[in-house]
Amino acid sequence: MQITYAEMARRLGVDMCEGPCEWGNAERHWKGGTARNTVHWYRERMTRAGAYVFLKMCGGILLGHNRDTPTWQSTYEQSAYAVAEARRTFGMVISSDITVNDRLRVRATLPPGSSMTPAARWAYKEAV
Repeated sequence: MQITYAEMARRLGVDMCEGPCEWGNAERHWKGGTARNTVHWYRERMTRAGAYVFLKMCGGILLGHNRDTPTWQSTYEQSAYAVAEARRTFGMVISSDITVNDRLRVRATLPPGSSMTPAARWAYKEAV
């Protein structure tokens, strides 16, 4: 059985809107986003890259991230959540080539002196 994004949201206990709604039209839902603890997302076909992005958005809600969370921290924590949850709950492996852009984003925004933190080690990990 192929899992759907709606089933993923249901298992994680996250509200999902496939649009259109007051948040945006169908095109905006295709790009995805979160508002008021709801993931706004619409894709017909499940892909590993799409699941990674979707799970990161779910992670942002479940981890309680907001605009006050530093970019490097929210990117790192949401990515770690997405990779772990994909494997643990859905039996899906998210390869490091899918996470490379987020690792680069964390690398670019890490504060000075954080070279030994888990986020820094993750950001400088080579793609496998």
